[in-house]
Amino acid sequence: MATVNFSPAATRFITLLFSLVLLLYAGESDIRLNYYSESCPRAEEIVKEQVTKLYHIHGNTAVSWVRNLFHDCMVKSCDASLLLENTKGLESEKMSPRSFGMRNFKYINTIKQAVDCFLC
Repeated sequence: MATVNFSPAATRFITLLFSLVLLLYAGESDIRLNYYSESCPRAEEIVKEQVTKLYHIHGNTAVSWVRNLFHDCMVKSCDASLLLENTKGLESEKMSPRSFGMRNFKYINTIKQAVDCFLC
């Protein structure tokens, strides 16, 4: 399988686009920068490290994150519904055939485990 290598300009563009989407659709949520500053001071740093590590392993990870963000925020108003698992009698959006091709779900658990291992 071929590896995708983005130019520095493309990487900056993707980062800028991702940041812009986050800013536009953050709304009035309680989540904010430094949200975990008291309960888990390194949480944001750990998440950033993990995402960067995944990006270096899988070059298309950044594009996949933007796609996940688009589908969750633009379509379902940033409710994190793409992260929910199936429950008895209900199929989650994550497992729906309509979510075919969505990636990075497996990386969410990797990132969560990294934060949990730090024992915030």
